[in-house]
Amino acid sequence: MLKRKNKENLAIILALIILFGFVPFHTYAADPNVAETDKIKPVIDYVYVENGKLKLSISDDKELSRKPIEYRINKEFRTYEIDKSDYKAEYDGSKKVGQVYEIEVEIPSTIYITVKDKADNISTYTFTIKEDNVSLSKYIPEFVLERLSENKQSKVDRFKGYKDIFELEYGKVVNALSLYEEVIKNNYNSYNKNDIKFKFTGLSSDKDGNIKLDKYGTFKVTMTHSKDKTFEEVKIVIPFLV
Repeated sequence: MLKRKNKENLAIILALIILFGFVPFHTYAADPNVAETDKIKPVIDYVYVENGKLKLSISDDKELSRKPIEYRINKEFRTYEIDKSDYKAEYDGSKKVGQVYEIEVEIPSTIYITVKDKADNISTYTFTIKEDNVSLSKYIPEFVLERLSENKQSKVDRFKGYKDIFELEYGKVVNALSLYEEVIKNNYNSYNKNDIKFKFTGLSSDKDGNIKLDKYGTFKVTMTHSKDKTFEEVKIVIPFLV
């Protein structure tokens, strides 16, 4: 019975081909215009702040919206949009390795971001920015972390006519050893970093031992050699920006 039915269907198809010159594919194939519903939200892959700009890498499993990023800063009512084509290339040295979108930000500030794909799926994020040249998420590429670390280091400028007073940049950090390069060179033929201890009044350090330059004013930094008990003192000045 089934074979007879199949033969009848085949006869009908052949008759249609002969009479009209087409095959009724819609009877046997899926409609290509009916797309599978996209329910997966776009994401921010990673985000960081560099030299006063928030930089973010975003992606979607299918396709991003024509304007994939909307953002609002602090308590502003106005929302800004970023076009899909307004990205900057991300480089590891001279090698292009990806792309990021940039938003100029004030420090400190809070920014509210919406990422949207072509199917109108959205993801929302809030970032509180307290300092410059820092990562705000996981999965930051290693070459970016190295660049941020370099950017955070303050220039070390000695006041003219003074060997022990330095002018440094607010909002950055300084490796205490850089303040004592000449002292170490002139007084120690060899030294172990573990033998040298630093004390700085009024300032704190980060997880890497750098002095955080997060206050304005004049501060004293003391270096002590734990074995021979010799010590040196310098002053660092963090001036107000004019």
